Amino acid sequence: MKLNGCILAEDLKGVEGSSLKSDPMELPLTGALIWQEGISLREYYVYIMYAEDLERIPKKHAALTVVSIGKPSKECLEREGMDILWVRPYLTPQMILSLLLKIFEKYRIFEEGLNRLCREGKPFSALTPVLLSVFSNPIIVVGEHMEILALSQNEDTCRIPCECRDGDTDFLRSSFEKAFCRAWKEEGGVSATEEGIPFLAVPVREKDKIVLGIFLLSVTVPLTERDRILLCQTGQYLKCMRRVNFINSYQGMERMQKTLAQQTQSCRSFAEMPECLTRSLARLGWEQKGSYVCIVLRSAFFSKVSQREIPADELFENSSLMVKTGTEVFFLCNLLKVSGGVEEIGERLEVILKDSPLIAGVSTPFRSFPDYPDYGIQALAALRIGNKLDHTKKACLFKDFALDYIIYEGWKSLPVNVLLFGRLKDLLLHDHIHHTSYYQTLEALFDNFMVMSRTASRLGIHISTLKYRVKRIHEMLGLDLNDSYNKIYLQSILLLLRQDTASVEAYLEQEAKKTARTIPVASSEKMK
Repeated sequence: MKLNGCILAEDLKGVEGSSLKSDPMELPLTGALIWQEGISLREYYVYIMYAEDLERIPKKHAALTVVSIGKPSKECLEREGMDILWVRPYLTPQMILSLLLKIFEKYRIFEEGLNRLCREGKPFSALTPVLLSVFSNPIIVVGEHMEILALSQNEDTCRIPCECRDGDTDFLRSSFEKAFCRAWKEEGGVSATEEGIPFLAVPVREKDKIVLGIFLLSVTVPLTERDRILLCQTGQYLKCMRRVNFINSYQGMERMQKTLAQQTQSCRSFAEMPECLTRSLARLGWEQKGSYVCIVLRSAFFSKVSQREIPADELFENSSLMVKTGTEVFFLCNLLKVSGGVEEIGERLEVILKDSPLIAGVSTPFRSFPDYPDYGIQALAALRIGNKLDHTKKACLFKDFALDYIIYEGWKSLPVNVLLFGRLKDLLLHDHIHHTSYYQTLEALFDNFMVMSRTASRLGIHISTLKYRVKRIHEMLGLDLNDSYNKIYLQSILLLLRQDTASVEAYLEQEAKKTARTIPVASSEKMK
């Protein structure tokens, strides 16, 4: 790594003073030599000489950095184009050369360490030992959402005097966040936290957007110009690490990712949202009640998905939470952040995965975020049966293959509540909570071959009441009950529900304990 006079002035032992005139952000030095009269001066080298020898350097020369043994004269210090550091007069040129070579070696190893992390695609958590080789003070690296990507501190020599993380989430504690945000918006510089801890802030930009912030806290030693220079250089490597590692803008939230992955692999919805997940979603502007769809990506050829195979697209990058499991990558897509519904997402996936080895399964939409594991199972089921029936398809929608899945895989292969699309779940839950009979009416309608008079007679109600109920059922389900595919699908589902009424009742009891997902109902609508 190239160095300059500012860095050497801080790292070289025995320095008594300096006269630095060059831009501190320029890093021209790559080596050190002992000056001898008559030698040609090399560019990018620092020269070691006695103070009295400074007069022998030609008046006209390129920009030069010199370590002087003893304090130079006033005329030499004022000389243009020369950066001078002076050390104690009892040091020898060989001693200084040895110290300088050790400094150059230290920064060479530091740069190689950063290059290796970028080359091997290591996560930000691997930064600590590399940063500790150069920085004594703690460094916090945060992402664009103020999530902690890395925390480098030496437990033996210093500890941050207060917890920097906001509970068990991925984010900074509010007092740190306020101070860091203020410095971030002011394009970096020296500031202090509410607890009075000084820190140096260095924003890292990409395409005119700040994507990372590096914050060096002054705990054991004061902040210096050297720190600012090195952090600015380190930022370029961190930007490269982010580019290598990050497909998704939410990917740095490791605690949230771990919680989501564990629940996905357990195939169980949350009985109650964990506080850490609730707080994380709120920070990201996501709601527990919203409009979501689950997309699962799997390789058509290999057992695992490589992150580098995932195409760059807004759908994956900024509109979804990414969840990595053993063999698949799930994207919990927020439909409020993308244009179009499930059909449009399917068409979009066909285009962006066209030249990719990946195939996708897409669930039906759902409105309660804690239910995402059920819809992950749906997306996997769609992927499995869709790829079996049509291997040319890149995006398999569960709604297109639900009936095929029941026929080919058997209804026992998936939990009943996973086979249900969201609006049918809402209808069942509506009946359960409000004691209405819409589902009973739907059953009777299909049992009597959609003949209205026979259905009304069977239910013992007036035909006008039946027509009203059918209209409401149509509104609740959002399906045309006269469509042949919808008829077959609904008849299949009704058959399955009759086979496993205990599971359905247990599911409805569990859902009723959660915050009710109710459809507004007038009091006149309630039925005995």
